[in-house]
Amino acid sequence: DLRNYILGKPIKANLEWSDFKHIENVENVKKILQKSFSNNEKGINILLYGEPGTGKTEFAKTLVNHIGGHLYSIGEDANSDLVTDDEHSRFRQLIRANTLLDKSKGSCILVDEADDILTDCHSSHYYYSRRDNEVTKIKVNRILETNAQPTIWISNNIHSMDKAYLRRFTYAINFT
Repeated sequence: DLRNYILGKPIKANLEWSDFKHIENVENVKKILQKSFSNNEKGINILLYGEPGTGKTEFAKTLVNHIGGHLYSIGEDANSDLVTDDEHSRFRQLIRANTLLDKSKGSCILVDEADDILTDCHSSHYYYSRRDNEVTKIKVNRILETNAQPTIWISNNIHSMDKAYLRRFTYAINFT
């Protein structure tokens, strides 16, 4: 009950797995996610990027539902008191979700519109801040390396992302 209150209920897919057969390498990402579920692997991150409206979010939902997992979205519940629009809050929600789901098998986290956390021009603004609650490059690197649950990150544009973030992704698919 506490998990559902804080994270919301797992999100469901609206499409079928066969709706994405045209995307290259979907079986690779499916196998990675299945293996991470069965082995409880840490630091698994999938990046889905590309133009808006190309099906990235629906693919993420369908993928996780197809393999029998539970997908929890960060920052989606507009009715929750725990959700705000700033990236610091979304990053804290990500940390909180990893903590709440730490021992939960078959759970996956979705960070849609991840640009606000992952873009270099945005995060570099915080390198010079002395406030401990700010999102810094080291904090983002650490969550990418050690997240307890596989995480699917969705972005429209990877060109402003720090290369250190990009190389920490387990797998990436460009949606065109």
